[in-house]
Amino acid sequence: MTSLQDVFFMLLLVMKTKGTKNLTYTQRLQIETLYRAGHTKEFIAQVVGINIRTLYYELRRGKCKLLDGSTWKEYISYSAQIAHQR
Repeated sequence: MTSLQDVFFMLLLVMKTKGTKNLTYTQRLQIETLYRAGHTKEFIAQVVGINIRTLYYELRRGKCKLLDGSTWKEYISYSAQIAHQR
């Protein structure tokens, strides 16, 4: 029996499109989900189907500060919505 995470990764592999100039909102959501799950940047780039350099540019583009609800400390994360608006 496959887990929900396995199904999610299979969908990501099917949905990736290589060779496009601009990232789609779906690709940005994939990056956000994998980044917050703690995966390596190399793995994220491979799953989304982009160059590692493109991923670094995208992470910088969508960088935002968020508050941790339990400690009220700021931490830096990636937001697909912010990256897509720029």
